[in-house]
Amino acid sequence: MEKGETAEIIVPSRLGYGNIGRPPNIPPDAELTYEVEVFSVEEVGEETDLPLEERMKIGDEKRERGNFWYGRGDYSNAIHCYRRSLDFLDDEKQDFQNPTSELQKLLDTRLKVYNNLAAAQLKMDAYEAALKSVDFVLKVQPQNVKALFRKGKILAAKGKNNEAIIELKKALKLEPETKIIHQELAKLTLKKKHEEKAEKAMYRRMFGTTDNPSSQPKSQLRSWSLIVGGIMAVVLSVAVYRHLHG
Repeated sequence: MEKGETAEIIVPSRLGYGNIGRPPNIPPDAELTYEVEVFSVEEVGEETDLPLEERMKIGDEKRERGNFWYGRGDYSNAIHCYRRSLDFLDDEKQDFQNPTSELQKLLDTRLKVYNNLAAAQLKMDAYEAALKSVDFVLKVQPQNVKALFRKGKILAAKGKNNEAIIELKKALKLEPETKIIHQELAKLTLKKKHEEKAEKAMYRRMFGTTDNPSSQPKSQLRSWSLIVGGIMAVVLSVAVYRHLHG
C-alpha cells in the first residue's frame, strides 16, 4: 500500500477472536472486517535501535497481549506475542551488570516475559524450550518462586521426578504458605512412592522372591531342594572318585 491508499481487510474467526469472541463487542465465531488507510510511511530499523523508553513501552504492550491470549487458552498466539516482546527487550549490547533504574525496569519486564513464555511453552508440551526460558530467569533471579515452580512442573512432565521435587522444595521454602506448591509437591511425592513400589514389585517378580521368605510357594521350595540335592550328589561323587583313584 502507498501513502493515502485504503484497503478492506477481512479476518476469519480462527485468526481473530475465535469461538470465544471478545464480549461485549465481538461475538463468538465473528468474521472481522477492517478498513485501513495509510497516513504515513516510515523506515523501520532494528528493534534495539529504538530509544529505551519506547522499546520498554512496546515490549510491555506485547507482553500484555501475550497474557491476553494465554488467558484465552490460545498458547500458540501467546508464545508469538512473548517472542515479539523479547525482540524489543533483549539486547546483548546493554550492560546489565550495573543497570540504571530505567534499564532495570526493562530487565524486570524481560524476566516476566521469559517466565510467561515458559508457562505457555509448558502448555504446548514444548518442554526443552520451556526449560531454557525458565533457566534464563533463574540465572538472573535464583529465588524467583514462579520460575522454580514452573521448572518443577517442566521436569515432572519430562519424567524427572527427583529433580522436580528438589525445585518444588526450593519454591516451598521461599513461600511456605502457597497452597499450589504444597499440592504439586504432595502429588509428585505420592507419584514417586507409587513408582518405587511398582519397581520393587517388578524386581520381586523377576527374581521370584517375596518380602517374606516363609511365604514362598511349596513347589518353589521343593525345586530349590532338588537343585541343592543334585549339587551335593555331584560333589559327593567327585570326592569318592578321587578317593578311589587318587
